[in-house]
Amino acid sequence: MFRGRFSDGASAVGLPVFVRVEDAGLRILPREEPDEIPAAAGPTLPRHGLLWRWDALTSSAPLLPDENPLLSHRDQPDARLFIIDPDIVPELTRHAPELSARAHRRRMFLSMLAATALAIGLLAWLLFSDTSIARFIARALPQSLHDSLGASLVTGLSKGKHCDSSAGLSALHILVDRLSADAPSPRRRRVFVARLGMINAITTPGGYIVMGEELIKFAKSPDEVAGVLAHEMGHAARMHPEAALVRTFGIMIVFDMTFGTGWLGQASALLTQLHFSRQAEREADRHSMRLMRRAGADPAALADFFRRLQEKHQDVDDKPGLFRTHPPTAERIRLLERERTPATPILKPAQWRALRTICDHQSPIAPALRSGR
Repeated sequence: MFRGRFSDGASAVGLPVFVRVEDAGLRILPREEPDEIPAAAGPTLPRHGLLWRWDALTSSAPLLPDENPLLSHRDQPDARLFIIDPDIVPELTRHAPELSARAHRRRMFLSMLAATALAIGLLAWLLFSDTSIARFIARALPQSLHDSLGASLVTGLSKGKHCDSSAGLSALHILVDRLSADAPSPRRRRVFVARLGMINAITTPGGYIVMGEELIKFAKSPDEVAGVLAHEMGHAARMHPEAALVRTFGIMIVFDMTFGTGWLGQASALLTQLHFSRQAEREADRHSMRLMRRAGADPAALADFFRRLQEKHQDVDDKPGLFRTHPPTAERIRLLERERTPATPILKPAQWRALRTICDHQSPIAPALRSGR
């Protein structure tokens, strides 16, 4: 017989009890002692006691040899039985092994395994599914938020200035208009040229596009610049920048909840984000080809640009595909080469020369950003 206290969950006072180990379960019997609170102040038990069967016993914590056990009953979730003697623990774990520390560790392991499998399944879905929940969420966000964030990023990228020589700006507008004939007029004023310090073009939330002066100087023809610009317009049309931000935060939350802040969660989120970058680049390439064909320009001019950029950076495409932020350059060139068609340059020679000197004059970008909203 072991001493204990029994609470039915309804009374504030526990009942002093004896606990007896039987083949069928634990027999809980009333105990009366002079120094105990009278039984009338708490729950009552029948004269023959209460039997808690072994298969109905539960515990919120594993039973340890040197601790007094606190038990519950599956069919009486509010009731509690506190046994004031750790010597009963071996008997409890022998009859109800699911209450042991070993069984508790096994359940924890299985729970973690299930959570890991769920996370891996989610990662696999994110890696190989074309569904973009992030884009759906991004579209639901107010346009003012996209515009504000995009304008801030453009200001930072351009260091507060954009290139706007009169003739160069006129040539840029002609180029933009030919590629975006169906776009609303304000959207066409969201393309800027700035000194970025690198051969690059960047699209931000809100559909803002910043083309580097270095890119225009590197290009050999206006169609190469047009191909890059049409590619960036594809990013803007598909809301890739907005979706990337939503996705980054969402993936980090999912993996932090599953794995914590350790390396596995960080690596999983990174690999997932890389996949979406590759998928976005392919979508933007296809969009570039459509816009170039519609403008009467040569879609394969972008392949020429990629080929020379590849040679400049000695890009041999030797990284495993999973770790790329862009599709292999050779793959993109092959795709674009299939679209090569004879075409008249998208800008006249004088306009092309003007575009190449657009940075001969620079102005603060803030007023231009406001006029483009």
